[in-house]
Amino acid sequence: MKLPTPERSAQAGIILLFVVIIRSLAEYFRLEHAYGYAIPRQILSEYVGGALIAVVATGICVMFFFARRYRSVVVLVVVTIVALLVYKVRYIL
Repeated sequence: MKLPTPERSAQAGIILLFVVIIRSLAEYFRLEHAYGYAIPRQILSEYVGGALIAVVATGICVMFFFARRYRSVVVLVVVTIVALLVYKVRYIL
């Protein structure tokens, strides 16, 4: 079995970060269903903060991708996922 090229890995990482952004922003609708329209601002801000981290990282990854820095994209994706997990444990759980 062949390993994916760094370019393919970078593409997969950027797609993964887009999925993380969509998932984080979709959480608003889940919370709206659970709490109604009176969603506590504290709860909502935690998910928006996580989405903001993912958006900034995705922007940087796209810039690295177009600069052909594929390994940097993969490293940044891994660092972002770890940072989001730490953020979730620290603020959301």
